[in-house]
Amino acid sequence: MTSLCDSPQAERSIIYIDETLFLDTAKGYIKNITTDLYTEINGTAANLLLYLLQQRNTLVSRESILENVFIKNGARPTHANLNQYISFLRKAIHQTGYEDDIIITVPRMGFRIKECHALPPPEQASPRYQELAETKPAIRIKKIISRKKCFFSLLLLSVPQPYWRVFFSSAQEKQKTEITH
Repeated sequence: MTSLCDSPQAERSIIYIDETLFLDTAKGYIKNITTDLYTEINGTAANLLLYLLQQRNTLVSRESILENVFIKNGARPTHANLNQYISFLRKAIHQTGYEDDIIITVPRMGFRIKECHALPPPEQASPRYQELAETKPAIRIKKIISRKKCFFSLLLLSVPQPYWRVFFSSAQEKQKTEITH
């Protein structure tokens, strides 16, 4: 058995995080094969997780991440942006039903991925594992609606309300006048 750190998986689109969780960089999702749940992630988040996985068992400084992930991918290289992406990845992993914390924060220093588990190389993985990894996930985790979307939805629902009153009141008046004549 080899670990992710030693295996050629980093060049493939499917990167095994541990025995039940993997990242598909080509399709942009994290999947838990135990629960068959997956969460879609964007390119910057996938590149950040991939970079951390490639540096597994070592402390990765914030500056290194900003330089090697954010600047190379054209994202805004700020500490606040990095914190948001780390938070997003943690939520995405937990939404798949995976309970452990994979990304560990070392205050004022950087981040690291939890200890490497021994994983079989892809060609030696069990046929069931390969089948689950290659099939399209059955259940998709819905993205949480942002506050902005909620606000604009409520705004759109409230705008026509005065027009509805005018329309319905004029229709009722027409019915009243038709009945009286």
